[in-house]
Amino acid sequence: MINALVVDDEPESRENIRGLLRMYCPQVNVVAAVGSIDHAEAAIELHRPDLIFLDIEMPNGNGFDLLDRFDAPPADVVFVTAYEQYALNAIKRYALDYILKPINVDELVRAVERKLALDAPQRERMGLMRTEQRQADDTKRIALPSAKGLQLVAIADIVRCEADDHYTTFHLVDKKRYVVTRNLGEYEEMLAPHGFFRVHHAHVVNLLRVKQYVRGRGGYVIMDDGGHVDVSARRRDAFLVALAR
Repeated sequence: MINALVVDDEPESRENIRGLLRMYCPQVNVVAAVGSIDHAEAAIELHRPDLIFLDIEMPNGNGFDLLDRFDAPPADVVFVTAYEQYALNAIKRYALDYILKPINVDELVRAVERKLALDAPQRERMGLMRTEQRQADDTKRIALPSAKGLQLVAIADIVRCEADDHYTTFHLVDKKRYVVTRNLGEYEEMLAPHGFFRVHHAHVVNLLRVKQYVRGRGGYVIMDDGGHVDVSARRRDAFLVALAR
């Protein structure tokens, strides 16, 4: 997931960029959208974005002034402006891309793809780390209380956990189910360090068992056991960030 900052003094333009990214570039998470150089500087310090969509002509300074406030480039930059004459200066500033308004969706998508390509080696390293973590988790188990005592279940075999009043149902890869008399919140805290995420008030899912995310107001996920689980709109952005890690 790419964490992005949108900087444009026109509210309609900010919302347009945010909307296009949401619709066509699901790999991008907009952490903030601001309308001035000062606010942009503060947002960069706070969020440490990976990518900045930066307007050039703004009140009280331009996009280049923002970059001059940092000793080193704070992030990769895609300039988004109505003024073509700034292109050469943008290129000299090592801009990732330069998009003229009105925004062409294909150009926006290409800019994001360019960023993804640049980050690919880092993602490969992270993928290796996730594989190593998964191999470690394969040996870890959780004890589920049952009428006969305790049922030991491999954490890696848990697809999802579903709340049912004061009970929690564990759905496993072999289609087995275990119902335990504890609430979902207890298991959310226990499983979070192992790559589980609460996507909805009634569901905690194993991120490694998510096959597909389908967009919507919150959207839903298809798990590798075939189950469909709603993602709440409030948790969607955080879920997509966690899923991309």
